[in-house]
Amino acid sequence: MRAPISSRALLRERPGNVVVFSGRNHGKIGQIVASVKAGLHVLADKPWILKSDDLPMLAAALADADARSVVAYDIMTERFEATNSLQRELVNDKATFGDIVEGTAEEPAVYMESVHYLKKVVAGAPNIRPPWFFDTTEQGEGFNDIGTHLVDLVQWTLFRDARSTRPPIIRVLSAQRWPTWISERDSEASPMRGDSRRAFSRLSKTEGSSTTAIRSCRIRCGGIHAKLNVIWDWEPPSAGDTHFASYR
Repeated sequence: MRAPISSRALLRERPGNVVVFSGRNHGKIGQIVASVKAGLHVLADKPWILKSDDLPMLAAALADADARSVVAYDIMTERFEATNSLQRELVNDKATFGDIVEGTAEEPAVYMESVHYLKKVVAGAPNIRPPWFFDTTEQGEGFNDIGTHLVDLVQWTLFRDARSTRPPIIRVLSAQRWPTWISERDSEASPMRGDSRRAFSRLSKTEGSSTTAIRSCRIRCGGIHAKLNVIWDWEPPSAGDTHFASYR
């Protein structure tokens, strides 16, 4: 749904039968629930929710979608990345890879690291951030966003038949969080919209501002230990965002 079309107008006017949600994350699950209830198909970019308290709402949306025979899907773009598909095939080829080890919390079987930057160039143009992007109550923390991809890739790669059998149980073992500090000088040089800069200034402290987020997480997925790192820095030293994944 693209502003300025409101969710009420969308449901009232029904210009089509598919709605796509992407961007601002706070309150997204409420819009998904309302759309499904109205009989609309939904494609929604992650994350659907920002807090574990909203998990029942997410489960209810999926159950209602099944009951109404409408689609309620996360787009999950990383599943369609060629390197991820190739790695999945290799990991599940016993003649090539063998069997995945269970690993431990200290020596996990799976390690993933995704590095992203707040200030960067995308398709030859500066990536201009909206005003809510630096507010974790609106955007979510780092793991809400990129971490969704990493957790999904672990279970999607290791348990490729989970849709037809029992889905793997995922347990969080530990997590760490720390801030990305942004100096006033850096913020002034960044390609922000005017309203973004005003919002950023309200969040700033004397020595600058920060986006605090969960950055590192250890999980067990179907009994397999994995460590997932999501790094948000200010500006890339040379290349752009990077992704690393290792299975053993």
